[in-house]
Amino acid sequence: MAGTSNFTRTTKIDSEELAIADISEIDEISDMPPLEHNKYNIKVLQEAENFTVILSLYILPMLYGLLGGFAYVLRNLWEETRKMVYSKESNVKFALRIHLGALAGLVVGLFWGDMQTKQLNFTENLSPLALAFIAGYSVEFLFKIIDKIISSIDKVNENETPQTKTT
Repeated sequence: MAGTSNFTRTTKIDSEELAIADISEIDEISDMPPLEHNKYNIKVLQEAENFTVILSLYILPMLYGLLGGFAYVLRNLWEETRKMVYSKESNVKFALRIHLGALAGLVVGLFWGDMQTKQLNFTENLSPLALAFIAGYSVEFLFKIIDKIISSIDKVNENETPQTKTT
């Protein structure tokens, strides 16, 4: 089509609306043999699935952790101003808390993906985003759990004695 530019056209497919950008791409797809068309569809579906996995396991938990960090900061900011103990040094403490909240949410996303692949029973009842929000709000609790895990691993390593061969 001469003189056409990139625009969005909506097409009805299986009672769902699908927005298709760049009309020239549609012409290229329709000229493909059926086997190539199926390969293209599979590629698009795989890319969409990869994006969904990245969004649900990493980006959204990080954002919910960030939201939990903001909630904690706002609550403490309100408390400090009510008691009239707010100082400029609190700005650094609050900024760090917000960043730690995002980090805590990301950690939950990383661990949550591992737990879901192992299909542990107790994880079916927990929402990963709610858990990320709670972790962002209470980063001390999350880091205490991580410290306990590390110390228990250290204790196991200390208790293991290297086995020596006696001949």
